[in-house]
Formats: sequence, C-alpha cells, structure tokens
Amino acid sequence: MAKKLNYADMAAAIITQLGTQENLTNVNHCATRLRVVVRDPSKVDAASLKKIDGVLGV
Repeated sequence: MAKKLNYADMAAAIITQLGTQENLTNVNHCATRLRVVVRDPSKVDAASLKKIDGVLGV
C-alpha cells in the first residue's frame, strides 16, 4: 500500500525551504505543479526541497 502523504506537513516544509512565507510574492497551482515567485531566490534551499516526501522536482 502506498504511503499516505500529510499535505499540511508537506506544505509547511515547502514554505520553510522557500525562505518562509515572507519570501513568497505569488503562489499558483495547476493540476500537476505548484508555481511560486520568491522575493529573494538566495533564500530558497532547492536541495532540501527535493528531499521533501511528495516533491518530485524543483
């Protein structure tokens, strides 16, 4: 059986690795992607984002 994802925990982890909520200027989604615009790209930890369970790419 596939592991059930905890979306609240996943969302919190994603926001943290994007440099916290204050670093986000726009968040949008489609059926397969979450699209974000950040104020300061240097605050984004792409390596840690890729390690979050349920994140397939950055």
